[in-house]
Amino acid sequence: ALAFDEGQGETARDQSGLGNDVALHKVAWVAGHTGGGIGFSQQGSYGRIEEAYLPVKEAMSVAAWVRPQYPETGYGPVVVIGSGGVDRFEFGFGPDNLYPVISDQQTHSGGALYVGGMKALIPPGTWGHIAICAGPDGATTYINGKPVARTGYVGSFDFTTKEVFIGVRGAEQYHGDLDELRIWNRCLSDDEVATLARQ
Repeated sequence: ALAFDEGQGETARDQSGLGNDVALHKVAWVAGHTGGGIGFSQQGSYGRIEEAYLPVKEAMSVAAWVRPQYPETGYGPVVVIGSGGVDRFEFGFGPDNLYPVISDQQTHSGGALYVGGMKALIPPGTWGHIAICAGPDGATTYINGKPVARTGYVGSFDFTTKEVFIGVRGAEQYHGDLDELRIWNRCLSDDEVATLARQ
C-alpha cells in the first residue's frame, strides 16, 4: 500500500506493514490525486522493490490512480511485478490503449484485457483510476471503477521472482504521475473497485 505522501526523499514507504518500501530513482514529488504522488517526467525515473514480500498464489489485484501522458509510439509501463515474459503481472499505456498482461507459465491473458480508446476514458494529464483483478473465476480490467474487459483465467501467482518495477520495464518508460498504488492477494469485487475509484 503506497500512498506516496512523503513529499521528498528517495523512498516510498509501504503502509501495509509488509515492508515493501520502494526505492525511487529520479522521480519527481507531485500533487497526487489524494495528498502527494510521484511523477515520471524524465528518462531513467523509476521505482523498484528488489524482492517484494507478496504472499499471493491464487489471486491478485493491482490498483492505482494514474495521470498519464500517452506515448506517441510504443509502451509506457506503470507497474511490472515478476520477471521475464512468462512470469509477470503488469499494466501500462500505449498511444491510446491500456495493456494489462498476466502470465504465470500456465495461462496468459493475451489481449483479452486490453482497452482501446483510453484518451476518452482518461484524457491526457487528468487523473483516472485503474484496477486489474485476477483469480480462479477470471480476470477483469477496470477503468474509473467500471469493468471494461473480462477474460477467463486459471493459474497461480507464486512467481519465481517477486521484483516490482514502477514506471519502467527495460528501456520502456512511463511518462505521467502515479498515486495510491495497492496490491492485494485476492481478487477484488466489482463493488470494491467502484468504491476505490470514488475515494
